[in-house]
Amino acid sequence: MPWLLTAFGAVGDGSTDNAEAFARAAASGEALSVPAGIFRSSVPLVLRDYSVTLTGEGPGRSVLVCPCVEVDLYADNHQTESRRARLDGFRVVGGDVKVFGTLRQLGTKMATVRDVIVERGGFTFRDCWGLRLDTCHVDRPPAGTDAYYLTGYCVDSTLTACYAVGAGFAVRFTGWGQGTPEGVCLINCHALAAQHGLVFDATKLVHPNGTRFHCPWLTVDHCHFEAWSKVADMPSSGITVRRNSGLWLQDNLIFHVTPDNGSPFTGIDLQDVAEGRIAGNSIYLGSTHQAQTGIHAGGKALSITDNRLLMTHDGDVGIRVPVGADDIRLSGNMAPAGREKQLYAIHPDATRVQGVRRPIAPAFGPEAWQVPASSVEALQATQDGQTWDLGFYLPGTTVTRETPYLTVGLPGPVLERTQTVGHGWYHNRAAQFLIAAHPGERHLRLYTLDMGPWQVDGGVYLGGQITLELEAM
Repeated sequence: MPWLLTAFGAVGDGSTDNAEAFARAAASGEALSVPAGIFRSSVPLVLRDYSVTLTGEGPGRSVLVCPCVEVDLYADNHQTESRRARLDGFRVVGGDVKVFGTLRQLGTKMATVRDVIVERGGFTFRDCWGLRLDTCHVDRPPAGTDAYYLTGYCVDSTLTACYAVGAGFAVRFTGWGQGTPEGVCLINCHALAAQHGLVFDATKLVHPNGTRFHCPWLTVDHCHFEAWSKVADMPSSGITVRRNSGLWLQDNLIFHVTPDNGSPFTGIDLQDVAEGRIAGNSIYLGSTHQAQTGIHAGGKALSITDNRLLMTHDGDVGIRVPVGADDIRLSGNMAPAGREKQLYAIHPDATRVQGVRRPIAPAFGPEAWQVPASSVEALQATQDGQTWDLGFYLPGTTVTRETPYLTVGLPGPVLERTQTVGHGWYHNRAAQFLIAAHPGERHLRLYTLDMGPWQVDGGVYLGGQITLELEAM
């Protein structure tokens, strides 16, 4: 049976400093229980043993007010028992809960954390093989910090019905050296008002031979991430995955709430992901003042199917396939009525993209279509009735205010003069361009309105739309 903290002299009146009682309890090496009450301490409660148990009567009754609750499952060559930690049924206010595992007992279930609430703090787990988190809650951690942070060998970890409110990173996994957070599963987890919902970053993993490798197996199923861009000009995301293989993202809800402070947002941001399925997710892009991206599909062998992309800005892109992407399968994805053309933006250097024709939508910003200056006539504008969507990138171009710097070929002569204003970027600065067509000609002319003259070394990005009447050929 666990020993009550009161057996070591602790007083749960909310005002007594129980630092000495906590030290006696930790030194006992016994399984501990927090009875009903508010137990305050000016020093952390540090439990260091090969097996640790800390339970309570429920987070509404058993409360610890202290800088930290730390569990260290240390490696001891004289102990052969499996390292295990069990935390259950209490609340921590004003501090973190940290569990440090050991590499000595790989393959064993090291930590189970259930029904634990942390206020104004967060969870940290390192090298906890077989970690199980169930029905935990993190409320208002310090600005910019993690609600749940897992690093090192947190292999075969599962988070179920865990909540976070107001975090910088609601859930963050990182690998370092050879420590892989592989085999991770999130089910029915919720993050509200977080800068980033889930970030899985394996870019620092290094094989013993010195090469970098992809961390395998990540599953996120039936989770809800509400991203909130709290800091101006700082990116936010629902789910970010870097350097992973065997990815499964299914039936998640990602909702962006923004004060329109210039912060870019990506619903699902995949970078260097190999072999993944992204299916049945609903992503709401909430800004009406700034272009955003639903899914950034950076990787290889990705199946992106039956996702619902709710876009509210004319510059939004539902699914963006960047340069270097390969073997991308797209099908069954949906956009709101009237925004079907914004569903896909496929980079021309992406290879083996199945399920769409290219280009499919106007491109905006630094991910616009890339067309070499020497092959401008190869650009194919997308025609929908008599409306032509344009999106391209022209590197190293001399731009002047009056002279057209680019012409785009058309399949027939123009019948009536028409023009419109397109929007673009150079060096990440917004600019406007006049797109004009003249009778009898078989090309569009593009003029600058507010940029020059300047030499644009980094290239010009442009997206626009014009309605033409062409002579039948």
